[in-house]
Amino acid sequence: MNQPHCDLAIIGGGPSGLAAAVYAASEGLKVTVIERAKLGGQAGQSAHIANYLGFSRGLSGKQLTSQAVKQAKSFGVHFESGDVAQLGNYAGMLTIETTDGRMFACRSVLLSTGVKYRRLNMPGSTLPGIFYGLNVETVHNYAHQTTVVLGGGNSAGQATVALRDAGSLVHLIARSPLSETMSKYLVDSIGESFHHAPIIKVTTIKSIVSDPEGLRLHLSDDTDLATSAVFVFYGAEPDLEWAGVLRDSRGYILTGPDVMSGWHVDRSPYAHETSTPGVFASGDVRHDTIKRISAATGDGAAAVAEIHQYVSLGMNSAK
Repeated sequence: MNQPHCDLAIIGGGPSGLAAAVYAASEGLKVTVIERAKLGGQAGQSAHIANYLGFSRGLSGKQLTSQAVKQAKSFGVHFESGDVAQLGNYAGMLTIETTDGRMFACRSVLLSTGVKYRRLNMPGSTLPGIFYGLNVETVHNYAHQTTVVLGGGNSAGQATVALRDAGSLVHLIARSPLSETMSKYLVDSIGESFHHAPIIKVTTIKSIVSDPEGLRLHLSDDTDLATSAVFVFYGAEPDLEWAGVLRDSRGYILTGPDVMSGWHVDRSPYAHETSTPGVFASGDVRHDTIKRISAATGDGAAAVAEIHQYVSLGMNSAK
């Protein structure tokens, strides 16, 4: 059995996982990051992030991810591609098994898997031209075409601004007024008059059908809308059935004091520690966290301080 050994295995290569990797490796821990899709997560798909500290002109998710990965590698972080099937324990070590049968052994684990965009559940939701998320390449592919963005959060706002600035005629469909769910800088940008302001509808969609020029949406206000593409940002949810840790009613990971009902170790859990000792969580996947890129990176860094204490305690106990 192939069992690469490390001090910390981070499952998920989004902003929180990458921040944790950089801080942990810079503190001398041997770190492996396991990502099942693309490094950067949802943030890596953002065409433009305007409110990230230190970048007055903003940057793309691709740029942020590229710099973070380079920084992590400079500290010796090892990256693996794989889909995790389950967590376990073998000979006193935490183990991670991937769907292709590989096994990783480590002293500690950080769950930073983020969340996935919720899939549409309606007729026509699997038609070509429906995307979950938006990257720079897709923005260019649909420049100067009619597009639809579904959602009222910051990710939807960033996508709307990117498509508009590329020359697209954007219809932004949200379930509530933008001021209730979106950062003010994005609300202000979406409302600006240069180029053309996106058309905002506060409603929902009933169905999607094929159209000679792309797609046609039937909205809850009984109007129809023709478009070349639909970009979905309707909420998000964790995908962690394999993790075996306590979670809340929506599937987010419980940590710290919230896991006491399932805690069976003669010490209190660390603030970022899950119901499984030595398994920590950070970023969007953790219960009751702020769903922002900067918050996710900070959460990853905070988790590392606790992980370092946990690993050091284990190593000292083994002496």
